[in-house]
Amino acid sequence: MKNLDSLEWERLKEIPLDKIEHDQDLTKYLKTEQGKQKLRPIQNEMLWQAIDRKGLLGFVACGEGKTLVSLLLPSVLRAERPLLLLPAFMITQHLADREAYGAHWQLKEMKVLSYETLSSPKQIEALDTYKPDLIICDEAHSLKNLKSARVRRLDKYLVQNVNTHFCALSGTLCARSLSDYAHLSAWSLKVYSPLPRLPSIVEEWSLCIEEHVYSKQVYSVFGAKPTREALQTRLRSSKGIVITKSQEVGASLIIHKHKVDTPKSLTSAIQDALKTGDIISSTSEILDPLMLEHLMKSSDLWTPKDSFLLRVWGQLSCGFIYTWNWGNREVNKEWIEARRNWGRIAFQMLENSSFDSISHIATFAQSKQAPAKLRDAWYTWQSMQHIEPPSTREIWIDDYLIKFASYWLGQQDRPSIIWVQYTALANKLKEKLNIPYYGAGDQDAQLPEQNKHIAHNCIMSLSAHGTGKNLQAWSNQVLIHPLAHPSTWEQLLARTHRPGQQEDEVKFHVISGGLFGKAFYNAIKDAQYIQDTTGQNQRLIYATKI
Repeated sequence: MKNLDSLEWERLKEIPLDKIEHDQDLTKYLKTEQGKQKLRPIQNEMLWQAIDRKGLLGFVACGEGKTLVSLLLPSVLRAERPLLLLPAFMITQHLADREAYGAHWQLKEMKVLSYETLSSPKQIEALDTYKPDLIICDEAHSLKNLKSARVRRLDKYLVQNVNTHFCALSGTLCARSLSDYAHLSAWSLKVYSPLPRLPSIVEEWSLCIEEHVYSKQVYSVFGAKPTREALQTRLRSSKGIVITKSQEVGASLIIHKHKVDTPKSLTSAIQDALKTGDIISSTSEILDPLMLEHLMKSSDLWTPKDSFLLRVWGQLSCGFIYTWNWGNREVNKEWIEARRNWGRIAFQMLENSSFDSISHIATFAQSKQAPAKLRDAWYTWQSMQHIEPPSTREIWIDDYLIKFASYWLGQQDRPSIIWVQYTALANKLKEKLNIPYYGAGDQDAQLPEQNKHIAHNCIMSLSAHGTGKNLQAWSNQVLIHPLAHPSTWEQLLARTHRPGQQEDEVKFHVISGGLFGKAFYNAIKDAQYIQDTTGQNQRLIYATKI
C-alpha cells in the first residue's frame, strides 16, 4: 500500500492544467431589474473559475473589484449558509459596500465574522454552530500563519466538512514563499490544487524553487527545472485560480530615499537599560542580555524565525524601548520570572501541538494529562495573580526620527501622511508637529474615512490604515518604520497609488540608512520573488527609486 507522500506526488504529476477562459458575461443573471452596473471581465473570470472548480483562489490586485465578487459568490455557488470572513476594521466598509451594491445586484444574505472574532477562545465552536457550506475569505493573507487559531479552526472544519466550498481573495496572498498560500489552494481546490497539500512536500517545493535545493521529485512534477516562472505558469493554468497583474494607475510612483543613519548610542543605551530593568517588546515578550547578543548577530532578522527580534529591533531603531513600570513599588522578580517561564513553555507547546490558542493550553495545564513542566509553570504563574501587574512605559533614547520627520514635513509642497507603527512614536510626533494622529481605536479608525476627500498633514497608523483604505486624496507620504514585509509594502503603496489618483505622480519617502535600509532592500528582493512566481506586478519593483 502506498503511503500518503507517494500518493501526493502522483497527484501532483497527474493534476490537469486545463484552465478555460470564459467570455460569457454573467451580469444579466446576477443584476436586479433596475441594476445599472456591469461586471468587469476580470470579475466575470473570477466567478466563472469559482463555478468551474467550486472554489476560488484569487490573487486579485487592488481595484480589480473583489468586493463585488465576494458578494456574488454565494449566488453562483448556490450556497445556503455562506460565511464571509474579513479583518475587523473592514466590517463597517463591507456593510456600506453591500448596501450600495444591493441596488444593482441580487445579493444573498450572508453571515459576516472578523478574523479576530474567529480567533477568540470563546468562538472555538463558531464554525460548527453555523455550519457554513461556503466560506469566503477577503484579505485572505490574514490566514498565512499555519499555527494561528483562525487557520487551525478553519482547517479542522474543512477537513470534517469536505463538501464546504472555500474561496480566498487577496492582492497579497504571497509574501515570501509558496508556503504562504499552499494551504489556501488546498482548501479552495481540494484534489485539484496545483500545489502540495502535505506540509513536508510544501517545504520540499519551497526549498527547491526558492532556495535552489535540488529535488528529483519536484523536477519530475515540472518535467524540467522548477523555476519561478514555471511555478507561475502552473498556477495560471489551473482551474479555480485567477491572478491579476495589477490595474493600470495613471500616476507614476516615485520612491525617494533619505539617508538617515541610526545613532550608535542606541546599542549602548539598551545595554545600560538592561542593567536596571527588564526590557519588553510591544507584545510584552522579554529581551534579556542573551537575547540582545543574539539579536545583534542574527542573520535571520528578516525571516519569521526572528519575528520577535525584529519587533524589538524596530523599537530600538525608532529611538525608544518599552520597559516595565512598577511605580513606587519594588520590582517583583518572582512575578517577572513566573510570567516569563509560563509564556516560554506555553508558546513552545503552541508551536508544536494541535492546540490553537494559549487559553486552551492553560486549560490543558490544569489537567492530569499535562506534562509536569507545563503544569508547574501554570500554577506558579497563577500564584502570582494577586499581584497587580506593572504597566508599561517607553524610555526614549534618541529623538533623531522626530527631528527628521519635522524637517521633512517642513520641506514638502503638498499635504502629507507620516506613516508610523508605534503609538509612542506617533504621540511624540503629534506633540512636536501639532497635526492629527489617526490610530487604531474605533473612533480614530473612522477619521481618515470621514476626512479622506481633503488631503491634510497627518500621522497614520500603519497597522490600522495601511490596508483596505482609499487614501487617493493624498499623493505624498513618508514611512517612519523599518518595514521588510513585501506584502505590507504593496498594500501600503496601494492606499494612494491606485486607480482614481488625480495627481500625475505619487511620492513615497523612505529612510534608507541603517536598519531601515536593510528592511527596504530585503522587501524589494522578496517583492521580486512574488512578481516572478505569480506574475503580479509589484509596486516596489516598478516604482522609480531616487
